[in-house]
Amino acid sequence: KTKYLLGSNFFPIKNDFKKRKIISKKVSNILVTMGGSDPEKITLKVLSALNKIKISCNIYVLIGSMSKITNHEIQSSSKNIKANVIINRNINNINELMLKTDIAITNSGLTKYELAFVGVPMLIISNNQHQAKYSEIFISKGAGRHLGLNKVVSEDDILSGYNSLLNDNMARTDMMKKGQTLVDGKGIKRIYSVISQFL
Repeated sequence: KTKYLLGSNFFPIKNDFKKRKIISKKVSNILVTMGGSDPEKITLKVLSALNKIKISCNIYVLIGSMSKITNHEIQSSSKNIKANVIINRNINNINELMLKTDIAITNSGLTKYELAFVGVPMLIISNNQHQAKYSEIFISKGAGRHLGLNKVVSEDDILSGYNSLLNDNMARTDMMKKGQTLVDGKGIKRIYSVISQFL
């Protein structure tokens, strides 16, 4: 008889999170974030893909507290773009980082809800088949694009997804608007409304 409150309608957004107002025409900042642990080291695959092309923007790599990815591994995967790579570990101002992000490449975890609320256009790589199912449902609302399951997503797939957004301001603006509609920040109020019925 358990009642589950799941999905974007019930996702709790921290009070200090703010939404972005506009999408920059030029992509200046990329965020790569794969959750708290990233055991499959998808972060390194993404960096290795971006390492194949000329990158003029900043690449912020957000590493979670449980991740075993080392700075050396990050630098080895991004030798050609190392000057553009900024490593962030256990930061407290995630919202500030998201606000200046033009494109995010993330996994199928909970971070996608925060990115959607802020209005960050995103590419999602799913950790496993179970999460891929829910990523497909999530992106069906237009907040991002799902590249697929990690074990079948190639570096070329990542580059193709990145290039498809790089110069498409209209697509990124559309993702921003749909993401902010999908995750409106009222999750906690909805949770309270349901719980209060049982008090």
